[in-house]
Formats: sequence, structure tokens, C-alpha cells
Amino acid sequence: MPSASDLILAREHATEQQQEERHYRRKQDKAEARDRIEDMVGPKSVGREAMLEKKQLRRENDRAFRERGDDGFELDESTIMGRGDSFRERFALVLWKTRFFC
Repeated sequence: MPSASDLILAREHATEQQQEERHYRRKQDKAEARDRIEDMVGPKSVGREAMLEKKQLRRENDRAFRERGDDGFELDESTIMGRGDSFRERFALVLWKTRFFC
């Protein structure tokens, strides 16, 4: 008849085996899922090949943006340069002050 310590050791060993088996199954499931995705999409490019693909995609996007052209977004000069009146008023005020206070 096995002793109490032998029974405890056997239970611990069985628990460890179950954990290892669960870990192994999970690892296999992940690998199979990765393989299924790769079959559907194709292999992922890496290294220099991936860099060149990204560069090509960026060029295509830039070209499409350039070809799209101006969307009619137009601003008047007062919006871009600021109000012309206020600058003229400030300039006139400075001239007026320099004439009378200098």
C-alpha cells in the first residue's frame, strides 16, 4: 500500500502532466490558427522585402493624393495674411504718435 507522501507525489505529478498537456495543446492550436491565416492571406513579408512593400504602398498613396488635385479649398487674402485694415490702422497710429511725441 502506498504511503501518504507517495499519493501526494502522484497527484502532483498528474497535475503537472495535465498542465503541460494543456500548454502543449494551446501551443498547437495557436500554430494551426497561424497556418490557417497564412493560407488565406499568404505569408507575411519580412525584412527588406517588407520595407520595399511599405515604400511602394506609400508611393501609391502619395500619387493618388497628388492626382486627386485641389478640392476647391480656397481662402481669401485677409484670412491668410490677416486683416489689412488693422495693420494699416496700427501703422497709421505709430506714424501719428511719432509725429506728435518725438
